Amino acid sequence: MLTVSELLQLRLGKLQEAVTDWQAMAGRLQRLADGKEGISAADLAQQANAADWRGVNATVTREFVTKTSREFSQAAAEAKTILGLLRDTHSDLAKHKSDLRTAIDDGRARRIRHEENGSARYAHPQGLLGSEITDKPSQAELDAAAKRVTRILWEATETDRIAAQALRGIAKNKHDFRTGGPKDLKEADARQGKKEAEYWAKKIKEGDVSEWSDKELARFNESLRNQQDNEAFTTTFATRLGGEGTLRFWRDLADPPGADIEGDRAKVLAHVQDNLSMSLANATHVDTPAMDEWKRDVIAAGDKQFPLREGIQGPYGFQIASSLMKKGKFASGFLNDYGTNLIEFEREKGQNRANGDPEILWGEDSQLDYPPSGKPNDPVAGFLEGLAHNPDASAEFFKGSTEGEGLEPIDNFDYLVGAKGDGDDAPDPRAWPQGKDGKPAGYASLGHALESATLGYAYDDKNPEIPPMKTDAQIEARQDRTDLMKRVVDHYGSADLIDGQPGIRDSLARMAAGHVDSLTYRLPGGREGRRGRRTRPPRVAAGQGRQAGRVREPRARTGVGDARVRV
Repeated sequence: MLTVSELLQLRLGKLQEAVTDWQAMAGRLQRLADGKEGISAADLAQQANAADWRGVNATVTREFVTKTSREFSQAAAEAKTILGLLRDTHSDLAKHKSDLRTAIDDGRARRIRHEENGSARYAHPQGLLGSEITDKPSQAELDAAAKRVTRILWEATETDRIAAQALRGIAKNKHDFRTGGPKDLKEADARQGKKEAEYWAKKIKEGDVSEWSDKELARFNESLRNQQDNEAFTTTFATRLGGEGTLRFWRDLADPPGADIEGDRAKVLAHVQDNLSMSLANATHVDTPAMDEWKRDVIAAGDKQFPLREGIQGPYGFQIASSLMKKGKFASGFLNDYGTNLIEFEREKGQNRANGDPEILWGEDSQLDYPPSGKPNDPVAGFLEGLAHNPDASAEFFKGSTEGEGLEPIDNFDYLVGAKGDGDDAPDPRAWPQGKDGKPAGYASLGHALESATLGYAYDDKNPEIPPMKTDAQIEARQDRTDLMKRVVDHYGSADLIDGQPGIRDSLARMAAGHVDSLTYRLPGGREGRRGRRTRPPRVAAGQGRQAGRVREPRARTGVGDARVRV
């Protein structure tokens, strides 16, 4: 990746000269090809075909003249391709350089200094003691500044990579001109992405991915990292493998029979899992018949087991698919369809507790997550991480309910948070699988999904923005978030309940901070403090994201349910 200095010091004068030269060349070649000024290649071809050739000239000479005339048109087309690539490259790099300069200046004004790789640190002013500094940037501000600069460097590097690969492809043919080249960088990126995806899909389908060398695995990860936001790559890769093929591929790569993956390979697989997840998330937003079929196939394969080898049961498709949902923003429709089918399958199996309790149902111990965490392969937890990165899908899912064959409907929120309805016949809420430490696992993921749904932005967004409220739909969405927060407040009314769901406390604190202007806190049981005062956390502006979670909790062990929503 380009460094800060390399991009800031990038000289674009020579590139601009090349753009000017190729613009003139493309114009001259086009005039020679179409004859707008004087004799042209088109005229030559027309005269050659109309002439009365005899003997050898009737075949050899005529063919040579007509082929030569065609090459003028091909040369003009190739010159336009090169011009388009050079022009876009110059424009994009100039923008990246300007954006980087602005980001560096903005950081300097806040005493933030960037290293060559884009990382940010506090620039301590000389001559001042720590106690005299009042405007030191927070860690959230440092993270946001680093993310901004790193993104610019990555985009500039991508521009350079795409342009270089496209130009090298043109230069490979030293004797003939090519037509139909990419007209600009965007088209070049799409073509390269599709070609790259076809290469890997073919390699996966024809070989044994469990035998990939560390070098091959690293190269595959590099392709995913470079192409994860390229729809031409992500959709081609997904559809070439198919829904089941995608699940089988990750099972084979992540947990090959008889192998105990650790060390450097395990670290690379962690990156592969993240990048593959983001690539598939990108693909789900593309509305084509092929991608619609892929989504249906993934959901349909959820209740199917994928044996590691003959005679040995393997993980369910739901377990594999959910392990690939923990990064990236999957399409809302796909997430909700997937989640509904997942919960219905789990509940239908749960009718027979001997075989269907989630801890038993999802007890298969294939290694699908990297780095290894010791947690069960609970597909509901992985699915909730998908919701955690899509606020709209998360809010919609928690408003919905699921049924299942022969089962009473149950609200998704109640099922997941552990709220049992009134009456003996009320459906049972979920029994969460336990980790190796004997404690229920997955509540952190539930908290992340609730954060996303109630705050309106991804739970791990380091630079979140408060959702706008300009349209009727946006105002309605705000009301939905507030209504869901009321349910959270009403349910989590005791510290014991929160303690019984390890991992959810931090999310509840961040949700409370995000809705602090709508909440009034009091001590357990609705009682006021000894001196008749209401206890409140420090006021935190909604939308401060992760930083908002650093609220000092009152010493009394209160639950979120001790809050009352002011409407």
